Amino acid sequence: MFNYLKFSLGNMCQGYKVIRIEPSMDSVKYEIIHSGLLSVDKGVRQKTNIADWLAMWENFDISSWKEEYIDNTIKSPEEWRLETRENNITYKIGGSGSYPQQWTLFLEWLDILMPEMEFISPNRIESICLSYEKSLNDGISIKENIRIDRKEKNICVKKDDMFYPSKSTHIYDIDDDVDVVLAKFENCNFTENVPDIDNNPKITLQISRHALPDIYIGSILLWLEGECEDADCWSEAVGKIEDYMPDLNMIVLSFNTYCSDSHYGKYIYCKVRFGKSSKLYSYRTEDTTLEVGDVVKVPVRKDGDIGYAVIEEIGYYDEDNVPYPVEKTKEIIGLHYKRGE
Repeated sequence: MFNYLKFSLGNMCQGYKVIRIEPSMDSVKYEIIHSGLLSVDKGVRQKTNIADWLAMWENFDISSWKEEYIDNTIKSPEEWRLETRENNITYKIGGSGSYPQQWTLFLEWLDILMPEMEFISPNRIESICLSYEKSLNDGISIKENIRIDRKEKNICVKKDDMFYPSKSTHIYDIDDDVDVVLAKFENCNFTENVPDIDNNPKITLQISRHALPDIYIGSILLWLEGECEDADCWSEAVGKIEDYMPDLNMIVLSFNTYCSDSHYGKYIYCKVRFGKSSKLYSYRTEDTTLEVGDVVKVPVRKDGDIGYAVIEEIGYYDEDNVPYPVEKTKEIIGLHYKRGE
């Protein structure tokens, strides 16, 4: 157990938060010396019956921390200083834009004791649940669910496709990269809840935050329509998820699922699969009504024979980033039948 701790965090723009902690038996006295830009009164506070909280200190292994953590590439970096005494040894550690491996756990530990200091932002996303459901003919439906959890550090995917039919669950452990993925969603302007509407497909998002109420977006398509300036931000967020599951094709992560006027002037490329082949082939089209799962007629071989293939992916590209040269890419002849028909 530590004997005392003094900690400061901030910079000239954000102000500095400075606190001091002294434990004794099952109680802890902490002093707020500076509160940065927060409207928190300075002074001494005390909490009791927090033996479990004190025991968490051992997880940080302060003796293994370096004396200095510096990243000179960051403009206006966050600066921090930690002075603590443990087992009659005093440690003085500091950093500027760089942190030890246990940094997030350390801030969460401080946040438990003094949430008013907001060492963890109340707005930090702890988990998201992105759901997709589309009804086809004869009661057939497609369901996809993606959950990203900061605590579990994983992405859990559930797919229920009554057309094939198939049902599966996939878990991707992403460790500390969970911070990177959830940060993409924090950049989106989720300021108001959007209620459920009878959209088909229905795409919803449930967001759990650190110390603020959950946000429920009952229609991502409606939210994007009202917050068009965040369309690029949303594309980056779902694209980042896709990076961690290259073996899965998810409709809810497809650019085509969310695009509206943004696809005009772009080349539409469809990746199709013939039968049970594992290989995908690229074809062009100008038909914006085509969807993943549709069966299309395409030219095959050099003699112009017609084949039938299932669309597995749809992408919209500028001429300088098409997946295959435009002049060498054959075009889809037309729709053979819609998925589920």
